[in-house]
Amino acid sequence: MSFDYVIYLILIVVLGVLSFELPKRNIFFGYLLFVIAPLFLTPFWISTVKDFDLFGWFKLYSVILFSLFLLVMETRQLYSKKWAWVVVSILVIINIFEAILAVGLSHEFKTNYAVTIGGALLVLSLPRIEINLESKRKVVEYYWRFDGPTVLGYSLWNLLFCSLFYPQHVFIQCAVLLAPVIVFLYHNKSYVKARVYSLTFYYICYMTYPPLNQGKGIQIIETGKGTEIASLLIFAYLLLLFFLKGKDRVRQIFT
Repeated sequence: MSFDYVIYLILIVVLGVLSFELPKRNIFFGYLLFVIAPLFLTPFWISTVKDFDLFGWFKLYSVILFSLFLLVMETRQLYSKKWAWVVVSILVIINIFEAILAVGLSHEFKTNYAVTIGGALLVLSLPRIEINLESKRKVVEYYWRFDGPTVLGYSLWNLLFCSLFYPQHVFIQCAVLLAPVIVFLYHNKSYVKARVYSLTFYYICYMTYPPLNQGKGIQIIETGKGTEIASLLIFAYLLLLFFLKGKDRVRQIFT
């Protein structure tokens, strides 16, 4: 791995964090990044990007719409509305099931079970929407906060998905995943927003200048025993996360 490539990965992380911080400080940057830029760039993407399949296009615009909804939540002060957080949780679940479907249809079971079954376990382990009882305001406030074990499980699951689907870009995907984790370390209520914003910004950069990702990725989880071992370890962690956080929720559903 060259020094230039390391700098490139660091730049991805920094830009990912900035994609969260800039809209937070001035909403104009949010609309510039996630509304104006995609509208103007879509004709260019359609005419120049030839290696995107149906899943890629669906993923691109689903995360753009997700970012737009988060922007609307902020400008319309919808953070105090439970239904808005329900929509956010549904969009996260859709994001996970997109990957489950894509991997389930294209990889053999000995490696895809950690993404498919593990993804389902991850969905069942996601945190609940809670009421902020300590709010000093007189309005009821809701929040949907990921804790450390859930962030780790979500990141490992995403990393495994990327290693199966985009092995040549796995280090780049690590950098994309690292940006929201850094945000989580100093603002733990904003992991979901940081993840969506950084992923959307990455997709916009990739679609606008695809050579950024050509021939630079290094596959760290090779097809074969390495993939099987990594899948087993990640699946074991997701199973543990389910028993710690998701088991009671399933019991409540069926009782």
